[in-house]
Order: sequence, then structure tokens, then C-alpha cells
Amino acid sequence: MQNQTTERQVILGIENLSKFFGKKQVLHNISFDTYAGEVFGFLGPNGAGKTTLIKTVVGHLMIDDGNVSICGKTLKKDFEGAMANVGGIIESPEFYKYMSGYDNLLQYARLRGVEDEARVKEVVHLVGLDNRIHDKVGKYSLGMRQRLGVAQAILHRPKLLVLDEPTNGLDPAGIKELRNILKRIAHEEDASVLVSSHLMSEMELMCDRVGVIVGGNLIDVKPIDELVSSTAMDKSDFIFETGDGAAVFALLDFIPAPGKTLHENGDVELVIPKANERELLARINREVVQAGIDLYSVSRKENKRLEDVFMELTGSEGDDQIG
Repeated sequence: MQNQTTERQVILGIENLSKFFGKKQVLHNISFDTYAGEVFGFLGPNGAGKTTLIKTVVGHLMIDDGNVSICGKTLKKDFEGAMANVGGIIESPEFYKYMSGYDNLLQYARLRGVEDEARVKEVVHLVGLDNRIHDKVGKYSLGMRQRLGVAQAILHRPKLLVLDEPTNGLDPAGIKELRNILKRIAHEEDASVLVSSHLMSEMELMCDRVGVIVGGNLIDVKPIDELVSSTAMDKSDFIFETGDGAAVFALLDFIPAPGKTLHENGDVELVIPKANERELLARINREVVQAGIDLYSVSRKENKRLEDVFMELTGSEGDDQIG
């Protein structure tokens, strides 16, 4: 985890940002900062406003109300100055497929006024394309094109790198490679990386802090470990391994949903208040045994994951709501 954010340089500052499509308000007074040297993850259900916010940050959508600043330059007063500090991949990166990856980067370097060819070689090495950079892009896999896209986006040394769903279409190895690249960019180049992804496990491994948006409202911003540990502090989570999970699930009708879950392997998961944890555990154990059901083990579930927290904060109940 990085140093305290209050001691670091603010790269992206968003203050009371609101956005309307016609009469419909899709962003409601969003305010947060991102800092040099961190990966900031943006989480929310489909349609929550993540992509709208990201497109507003990179200038693809106009600001209706509020303010966005990048390295102290506001989009409203100094758009070009602010955008000079931004690199990003909002959709799939596009390249000249008949040209090599290296020539594509040289072409982009000329457009961005980057005259130092050593910087081109530096970003190639950073994204791990040394062995294939002189091949034609048309022969690249999706993962290689994503890495080339990141190289292109950071070529001019932006202080803010913005990526919307950068792992789409990548296999697990490609996702891991990209995750490590983004962390290196943030931590070694002292940039701020803003990323949106529906893969909760990857966000947990990749990000230093996350913001959660629901219905166009930002409901929380915390470091990953604090966000995970701060939810449901008044409850305990237990896994019951029994001889008949379905029967136990039906038996415990005094534990209301969503406080109990029957897993595919037959285990029953119960979330119970800490205030009367001992009494409830004793009652549950007693009723299971008195019903003649074998009780093999009761274990506390310690490893709460970001996806669990996301479900609690957003009220989402299925993977199709995560985006």
C-alpha cells in the first residue's frame, strides 16, 4: 500500500461533477481525488455511470456542472493543458496493422511531439514487448495489442493514465501481465492510473484504492483493505459443513435471507449478528444435532473479498450486475 494520500500530489481532482443526458441526470455531484503513485479502481453496477465519468475525465463528454482538474489545470479553463497530462485506452486501441509495433509507436511519438527514441524503447520494455515489437501488428494477439496500447498511452509520460475495461478479451495470463504493467506504471513512473473493470478479483489485486458508484452517486472511496474490513463489522460469517445442507438450510428458518446461503457443495453459510453470536451458534448447533443431521465442522469465514463488499454496498445479486 502507498503512503498516506494526504502527503502525495493530487493528479486528478473531481469536484461536484454532474452530467445530464437530456433531462436525465446520470452523475450526481461526484467528488474525489486520485494521487501520483497509485492505481485507483472504479466500481459499480452496469449503468452506474462509470464510463460516463471516465469519458468526461478524458474530454470525450462535456462537463455540465462541477469541475475536473488534471495536475492543477481545469478542463473548462485550460483543456489542452489538462489533456497534455492524460493518456488512455477507452475502447480497443487502434493501430496500423501493416506496420510493426515499433513503427506504430514512432508514428504516435511524432504526433505527440516525443522526439526521444530512447523513450520508445523504454515503454516497449516496460510493457514486455521487446521480443515482438518489430513484428507487424496484424500478427499480434489481443493481449499484445493491449500492451502496445498501454505503451502508446504512456509514451508522452502522462501523469494520468485512464483505462476502461482494459482486461476485456484477455486470458488469465494476459490479465496478470497487464495488472503488473499498470502497477509498475503507477509505482515506478509516479503516475496516477484510473481503471474501471468488472473483474473484482483483479481490481482487488491491482488497485491501491477504489471508489464505488451506484446510480450516478459516489457512495464510498477507500483503500482496498479498509473497504473490505469496514463493511459488516457488526456481523460474523460462518461456514457449516453438514450431512444434509439443504435440510439445515430449511431448518434454520429463524435466520432471514440474505443471512444464509446454501452453496453448491452442500455447505451452509450463515451471517449472524456479533452481538448475540455465541447464543445463536449454540442454538444452531443444538437444532442441527437434535434434527439428526451430522455436523462435521463450523468455521469462521475470514477472507472476505472485494466482490462480497461490492454486493453489500450496491445491493447487486448477480454477476450480470457487475460492470
